[in-house]
Amino acid sequence: MALSDWDFKLTGSYRAISALRYVSAPSSLILGSGKSQPTQVALSRHPDAQNLPQGELRTWKYFTSVGSIPLCFRNQTALGGAEINNGYCLNVSGSTWTWYRVVNNNFATVATFAIAFPINVWEHWRFVWWNGENLSGAASCCLAIYKEVDSAWVLQTDVKYDTANQWATSNINRVGIGAPGNSGMFYWYDDTEIWKPTA
Repeated sequence: MALSDWDFKLTGSYRAISALRYVSAPSSLILGSGKSQPTQVALSRHPDAQNLPQGELRTWKYFTSVGSIPLCFRNQTALGGAEINNGYCLNVSGSTWTWYRVVNNNFATVATFAIAFPINVWEHWRFVWWNGENLSGAASCCLAIYKEVDSAWVLQTDVKYDTANQWATSNINRVGIGAPGNSGMFYWYDDTEIWKPTA
């Protein structure tokens, strides 16, 4: 993983390639947040990750706090920028997760649920989103969250649905990760993979 793989919102002092902690030698990506700075996001610059209305992100994470965004998808920011003004994102505070639909910087709650999210430990997470139907048969953006447990992917909560299915037909649908919202806290990411549908 290299800094050039990502578009960032904040200045260089809040992101780096770190040899302090990693899953795969020799380094990982570290993101931090400054006291007077807004939440940082990093959006993938990979050509295959610029329009993923359906896809998945797998990453190892090591967080020193829980109070920000570990994932954003269907992000509408053009290549070269990194904002969370329009797109879906997940926010974690303690063990409470909120899935937001963000339109013109207005955050609407899609779902709130509980998943344990330990800090100061490496864990392997997998987020999958797709065009499907909710349990009533309504067209929806669907979201599933997994964690690797004993070498197997384990679903951490029931599948969530947004019947608004925002940006399903947009020609910009970027994917990214986030930094903590608290000053002096840091997130490490390693072996991050972004997958697109194969069919």
